[in-house]
Amino acid sequence: MRSYFASIPHELEDATRIDGCTRLGALLRVILPLSSPGLVSVAVFAFIAAWNEYLYAITLAAADAKTLPVLIGEFSTKLGLEYLRIAAAGVLASLPPVIRALIFQRFIMRGLTAGAVK
Repeated sequence: MRSYFASIPHELEDATRIDGCTRLGALLRVILPLSSPGLVSVAVFAFIAAWNEYLYAITLAAADAKTLPVLIGEFSTKLGLEYLRIAAAGVLASLPPVIRALIFQRFIMRGLTAGAVK
């Protein structure tokens, strides 16, 4: 995000300040709308990382409040793994991040490419 914010010209903020906006007004009216592709791509990647998180969820979650990766990890019995249930749960668990990534695909691509080139 730092390189993305660095690619936004400082002259835009100066122009809004000359037009009478405060720093907060310039941030809300100019900088944040221009940085929305970068913010959306970071939000999607943060969602995917939080969705697939396993270690903290298995150690800190209560018995009645388990996340989906922890529940998938419990599909093992004394006789072995239940591969069909694990596969079905894995497909269902991957649907929300895939759908969110498809919805915000244009923002993700714009956010990934805009901050990379100086």
